[in-house]
Amino acid sequence: MFISRKVVRALTLVLLLVGSESLLFAQNETEGLTVDSLLNLAMQNNDSYQASLMEVKKAEALQSTFLELPKAAINVQYGHLDGPNNNLIVEATQEIPFPSIFFARYKEKKLAKKRADMSSSLVSADLKMTVRTLFEQIRYIEARLEPITIMDSVYNHYLDIILTRQRAGEGNLQELRLAKMKRKKIALDRLSLEQERKNAYMRLGMLVGVKNFKISYPKNFVPLELDETEILEKLSKNPKLKSALLGLEEEKVARATIISEQMPDFVLGYINSSAIGEHIIDGVPKMMGLKDRFSAFSVGVNIPLSLFSSASKIKASKWALKVKEFELNQIKKEVRNEWEELRAAYRTELLRYRYYAKEAIPEVKEMMLLAKENYELGDTNYLNYIEVLETSTEITEDYLSSCFNLNMCVIKIYNLIEK
Repeated sequence: MFISRKVVRALTLVLLLVGSESLLFAQNETEGLTVDSLLNLAMQNNDSYQASLMEVKKAEALQSTFLELPKAAINVQYGHLDGPNNNLIVEATQEIPFPSIFFARYKEKKLAKKRADMSSSLVSADLKMTVRTLFEQIRYIEARLEPITIMDSVYNHYLDIILTRQRAGEGNLQELRLAKMKRKKIALDRLSLEQERKNAYMRLGMLVGVKNFKISYPKNFVPLELDETEILEKLSKNPKLKSALLGLEEEKVARATIISEQMPDFVLGYINSSAIGEHIIDGVPKMMGLKDRFSAFSVGVNIPLSLFSSASKIKASKWALKVKEFELNQIKKEVRNEWEELRAAYRTELLRYRYYAKEAIPEVKEMMLLAKENYELGDTNYLNYIEVLETSTEITEDYLSSCFNLNMCVIKIYNLIEK
């Protein structure tokens, strides 16, 4: 049987592919950015995250404004106010809210700072999840390109064999058309994967603020670590749960603020006036001018008269608090359910990964060795060998898929606890 040396080299490459985990998930360890390096760069360069940090600083700067008072009112009057002479009167008043309003505002400012911190943490968690996802996508795509590239080479050699047979008068037109169709499909799949990799690199570079880089990952695929006990202990750090707890605190403070706003305000006043004309002072007539001043202080209270409106607002705030409590209970259930679903998915993908890594891939290796041996001995033809190769490639891609899906489960669980 005619055997091309190029064909034998292609078969050897396939055997190396299915027989080595290092080639299954990386041709070699690339010199580039690791996932930890990318995460650090994202924290430093991503504009959305930096904007969230600015929001935190803004909330910090506003914390001291809880003592803010209403604007002071100053009134100046000049003219015939109480007689034929022109008098000058200066009045100043200042409203001071009920003291409890300052305590409520202080709590509001502290919670606003907490909300800004939480928003920044959410941006950070989403950014980390996206960076890790894109990293794994690129790693997965590059791993899939390995068997596709080899299959492309194998079909090129197969076409050489068919064309050689045709020149010898043993050609099969249908076999040639089928080989060309499969070769074209493989080429299109390869082109599609290369475009996906390019897009993933572009998006990852945009997120971390770096251009023209490559990622670096270990030769052997090692699933991301997951400690289920640790996850259970840290479920309270779930972003949605923390946000709901903070929302409950905010509603309590809002209720205290509403109650404080229904309390009376104090009004402090000061008046300074002239009294031009003749006045009796200590039994002695005396002429007073514009420079002779008289002053007085006043203390008043602004009492809200809308009692029914105030009661309605307080009652509404009570119901709003109940709403937040129910929302918190529901989110607790949702977070727990989401963890159960992700844990079940993780365990399933872990079983798939272990099956392919320990059973399917070694079986494929033996199958390919036997097929190569039979082909070289002439016990089978190249077309039958390609069928074995295609089956092996499918199993290899399933293995790669199990690796990728397993790490995607872990990344989603990391995001669940804001890791």
